[in-house]
Parts: sequence; structure tokens; C-alpha cells
Amino acid sequence: MEEKTKKHFSSKNKILFVVEGDFSFSLCLAKAFGSASNICGCNVSLDSKDTLSLKYPRTLNILPELEHLG
Repeated sequence: MEEKTKKHFSSKNKILFVVEGDFSFSLCLAKAFGSASNICGCNVSLDSKDTLSLKYPRTLNILPELEHLG
């Protein structure tokens, strides 16, 4: 796979995002790379998917997109 870069991030690196909120930054980077296989986003509040969707309504749309991208 060809390396793609966005500012400080490279598609060749393994990337962990902590306290990602609605996971929109992970999705943005995954779209730029064409894959989310090297990205791990987590919400350290340990909220359930239902609780996350109350705090961050866009999460219900974002998570399936991330899953689709790997």
C-alpha cells in the first residue's frame, strides 16, 4: 500500500486517539488514508454506544463508516 500523509500522520503508522468524543477525527483521517486499519480511537469515559449517541448524536453515523473502512 502506498504511504499517504496528513500533516503529522502517516498511513504507515499505527495511530491511537484517546478521548475521541464522537470519533469524527478518526473518520476524517481514515477517509484521507482510504482505510482505518491502522487507527484506534477510544473514548476513555467507557460510555456504552447508547450513552455515546446521547452525548454525541453523530456517533451513530460515524461508527459504521469507520467499521466499513476497517
